[in-house]
Amino acid sequence: MKIGLQTWGSEGDIRPFTALAAGLVKAGHEITLVVTDNIGRDYSAVAKKYGFKLIPVGNPEMQDPKQVSKVWRELIDAGNPLKQAQMIWTTDWRHCQMDWMPSCPQGHRLSTLHSAA
Repeated sequence: MKIGLQTWGSEGDIRPFTALAAGLVKAGHEITLVVTDNIGRDYSAVAKKYGFKLIPVGNPEMQDPKQVSKVWRELIDAGNPLKQAQMIWTTDWRHCQMDWMPSCPQGHRLSTLHSAA
């Protein structure tokens, strides 16, 4: 079975998904894991070792460090993963420089991320 997983956050948020992906591969599934690490850690060696496809998605590069803190604090304070996802999808990212896919319009970036998982 083909399975897509998506996660974001710190290493403590992402490592359980790499373990899940590895276990699903071992059980015979084809896994794609989409990861946004909050400081840009590279999980490609883990993906290669355990045989799953990894799609790293970079963080928006915010010009103002206070804005970064504000966005992360709001997401953390939401406390509910569904509410956090809704906040991510509805945030106006125009103040950010999206360096991971600079030639694509914003809506395409989000739909690409959504459809990859």
